[in-house]
Amino acid sequence: MAFKALLWLAAFAAVALTRANGFEVMEASIDDIKAAFASGEITCRQLVGLYFDRINAYDQSGPGINAIVSFNPNATQEAILKDAESESHKNQQPLWCIPFIAKDNYNFKKMPTTAGSIVLNNSYTVDNAFIIDRLLDAGAILLAKSNMPDFAMLGTNTDSSITGQTKNTYDLTVTPSASSGGSGSAAAGSFAAFALGTDTQGSIQNPSSVQSLFGLRPTQNLLSLSGVLPLSSHQDAPGPMCRSAKDLAYVMEVIDAGNTIKRPAVPYRSYLRKGGLLGVRVGFLNSTLKPQMGSAANPEVVALMNDVIEMFRDAGSVVHVIDDGLGKKAGIWGMINSPQFMACAYSTQVSDWDHYFSTETTPRSPIKSFDDLLAAMQANPRNPPEMTEMMEGEKEGAIYPYPRGFEPECLWWQELKVELGRFNEFVRMKNMLDVIIFPTFNGPPEPLNPPEGYTPSLPFSHLSALTGDPALVMPAGYTSSGLPVGVTLLGRRFQEPELVQFAYAFEQFHKIRRAPSTVPPLSRK
Repeated sequence: MAFKALLWLAAFAAVALTRANGFEVMEASIDDIKAAFASGEITCRQLVGLYFDRINAYDQSGPGINAIVSFNPNATQEAILKDAESESHKNQQPLWCIPFIAKDNYNFKKMPTTAGSIVLNNSYTVDNAFIIDRLLDAGAILLAKSNMPDFAMLGTNTDSSITGQTKNTYDLTVTPSASSGGSGSAAAGSFAAFALGTDTQGSIQNPSSVQSLFGLRPTQNLLSLSGVLPLSSHQDAPGPMCRSAKDLAYVMEVIDAGNTIKRPAVPYRSYLRKGGLLGVRVGFLNSTLKPQMGSAANPEVVALMNDVIEMFRDAGSVVHVIDDGLGKKAGIWGMINSPQFMACAYSTQVSDWDHYFSTETTPRSPIKSFDDLLAAMQANPRNPPEMTEMMEGEKEGAIYPYPRGFEPECLWWQELKVELGRFNEFVRMKNMLDVIIFPTFNGPPEPLNPPEGYTPSLPFSHLSALTGDPALVMPAGYTSSGLPVGVTLLGRRFQEPELVQFAYAFEQFHKIRRAPSTVPPLSRK
């Protein structure tokens, strides 16, 4: 594939430049990288080469993580130019030469935006996504784009028609989970300093949980979706996936500014303090560990959550185990699977895609509407038949013309989200809580090829995704077989800085994250 060939050529070109360097990029934090620059230990060009070395060694070779779809052809040249910049200019950019990876639904005009689909392999955009530009303006370098299932729709295992199945860096036989699994594997495997994902129904939260990351789904509409190929513009949320809470703060300081919600830039790093959990009232949602929807909590997850409760207490928090339950959860999912809901969802999606292809893509890009997309799928033998069938169903089911998605026929959809949001707020107020916590899943990551009769772990990402409330996922521990388990911190709208504060304080007391063994440090002779 042309994308892969370009990537490996660029990575190979970088190897000779980096072999003699002693800086270890695996698990390196943004502070580690900044310190290496300041001491002269490494140059920007060398750092980019080190990350390409890791991608070259582990993405298609070795364990075959297969997280990367395409490579920024100008990344090395951009790094060379940055090395020539003045010290004063470097110091003015908070993410100077910090390499990152973006999910392949973020527009970057030098690369196709495929959303995982083979039919979009030549779809270029006029402009970059707003968040990409924010990061570039802050000095960061986009290295590559990461894999996702076609249009974030085809299953939950990050398996795409453009490049195939992405693997979990902690266990190659289990799922990287959801549509940002490529970004999750790239961040966990130290293919870059951090990665960007998007979350419609858990696709930042779930991959962060199963790969021991700090991932933030922000308040709905806090961050701009401009230049992001949508799944559902009324529920999509972009956000970062990092290996530490402090790195999350660095990234959020840059991207949480000048967005849809107009407010002053937020100094996230000023919230980072070791005592950030002293006196904080934490509510553990005990109902997440009770059987529901045919799924019982895994005993190891239960034990880890009990440990997490004690860890919060050790850090000075007041923890209440609350039994306000998710009894309505099954009913909510029943409504979401109803014909009325699907008609509203299909109508929104089709009109979103029509708008995206007609306004975001370049004149030479072949697809300019949803009908063009569907025709391309029907004509391409490499397009998964089930994807074509799904899109045909979308077209048939999209009975409401845009923008009527939230006029009378579908107003109940928003009312449902408001109802669930009120439940979250009721639980907080009743128990006088600063934050609600619960396991991201009630079990470990599921196998890529589950045996017959296997019951998958139940996620609780709907508590954020369907309400618009922010959720920060962080490492909680590991099962006896070494599989990561995450814990979710659910906040109020626009409480992102405090969530980062809580995660950072927890991390200072309890260094839980450990590097995945399938992608070890590269030997440098």
